[in-house]
Amino acid sequence: MINEEDFWKKMTGFNYLFGKAESNITEYKGETIYAVYKYDLKGRHTIKFRLIKSNPNTERGIHFFVNKFRGKIYGHNGKRIRKPRGVYASLMLMEDVWRNDENNDFILVIDLEDGYINIENGLYKKEYDAFSVSSFWGAIKIEKISPTITRFYCNDTELEDDFDDLIFDMEILD
Repeated sequence: MINEEDFWKKMTGFNYLFGKAESNITEYKGETIYAVYKYDLKGRHTIKFRLIKSNPNTERGIHFFVNKFRGKIYGHNGKRIRKPRGVYASLMLMEDVWRNDENNDFILVIDLEDGYINIENGLYKKEYDAFSVSSFWGAIKIEKISPTITRFYCNDTELEDDFDDLIFDMEILD
């Protein structure tokens, strides 16, 4: 990790880069980075999220912005997850959700009728006793592992750009 003074000399916050590009996708050090991943696969699909790696110093999660989503979401137990209301309606599924077994995964059934879900990494900020999206330095690198598996390499609010604060897979099972 670099110190804060050197950071500001060498690196611009990702949020600034996305704003400058006027897009949720931009280039950084020759690679494509994303502010969010847009999930827009219509119909009913079973999706497995698997934790690959996370920073042990903070509690991480996956943030689902559902304000542009019409449909239903079901948890691994088949129970419907109620969509929050509001302009910035979102669901935050923290690490304890997927640390429920030896596989470090959880399953959602998403029945997308219209719209999309924006997915990004988030974390629990102890100093505020609140959940937060990745904010100023947050960004994601995305790798297509196979036609059904996408890997997310997430950066967060720390002053670095190694994209290893949260790494997870999203697999479309059907």
